[in-house]
Amino acid sequence: MIGRSAGTTKPGVAIAVSALLVALLAALSVVASSGVVLAKESKQSKPTGKDKTPVALSADPAQLEIRQCLPGTLNVGMTNEWSEPVYADVTITPEAPLQVSRRFISSYLPAGYTYVKPVQVSVPPGAAAGNYSVLLESGNGGKGTRERLSVPVSVVGESCIPREQMNATATSYESTVGAVPQNAIDGNLETLWHSEYNPERLPLPQSITLDLGGVYDVSELAYQPRTDGSLNGTITAYNVYASSDGRNFNRVATGSWPDDSALKFSKFSAIGARYIRLEATGSHEGKDLASAAEIYLFGQPATP
Repeated sequence: MIGRSAGTTKPGVAIAVSALLVALLAALSVVASSGVVLAKESKQSKPTGKDKTPVALSADPAQLEIRQCLPGTLNVGMTNEWSEPVYADVTITPEAPLQVSRRFISSYLPAGYTYVKPVQVSVPPGAAAGNYSVLLESGNGGKGTRERLSVPVSVVGESCIPREQMNATATSYESTVGAVPQNAIDGNLETLWHSEYNPERLPLPQSITLDLGGVYDVSELAYQPRTDGSLNGTITAYNVYASSDGRNFNRVATGSWPDDSALKFSKFSAIGARYIRLEATGSHEGKDLASAAEIYLFGQPATP
C-alpha cells in the first residue's frame, strides 16, 4: 500500500475551498457595486442648477394696497433651499406709475436661511387708481434658474394734494432742534414739527397751518405721528379748520385719535379751501406738546 504524503490535499476539500472563494468574490462585487450605486444616488439627490432653483422668493403681504402719497411696505424675502450657502440677489421692478425705495437687494444666505428686507412702494400725486404690480426676480450666483414673483398692488382712494407746492406755518416750533413746520410736509418721516418747549413749554392748543398753493375741495387729512420711538407731542384730540383767505377759518372736523404712532385719518368736507389748519387740543399723557412727522391732504382742485 502506497502511503500519501502529508502535503497532499483531498479533492473534496479543494472543491469546497474553491466554491467558498467564488462566493466571497461575488459578495465583494455586490458590495462594491452597491456602494457605487449609493454614491451615485447620493450625488443625484443634491439639487443641481439644471433641476432646482436654490433661492425661493416671498412677499409679505402677498397683495398690497396703497394710496397716493401714502407708501406701503412690502417685505421681500429670499430663502436658500439648498444644503449649502449661496450669494443671492433680487431685482425689484415696479410697474409705472409705482415707485419703490430700492430696486436691488443682495445677501449671503446660509443653508436654509431666509433674509427679509422691507421695501417702500408708493405712487406720486395724480397717479390713476387701479391695479398694478411689482416684479421680483431672484439671482443665485449662477446656480439654478431665476425665479420670478409678481406682487399685485392696488392704488385706491382720492388724489393727494402735492406737498411740493405747500408751505407750512405754526403757532410755535422748537428751534433748538430744528423742528420747523415745513418738516411736516417734507416727505421725510425722520424729521418733524414740534411745538416750542424750550425755554418754556407753551400750553395747548397749538396748531400747524398748511397753505396748499392752490384752491382745493379737501376731503381728508392724514396725520403721521413721530416715528423715532417717542410719543411726546402725539396729538390725541384735534380740530381741523379750513380757510379760503388765510384769515377767516371755519372748523370742518373735530375728534380724537389713539395715543400711538400709527397713521391717523380725519374725513371732512372743505370746499374751495386754500388753507387747512390742524389744531392739537390734547396730546400724549396730557402734556402741553404737539408734533407731527408728516401731514397729508386729499382732495380735488376746486371748480372755478
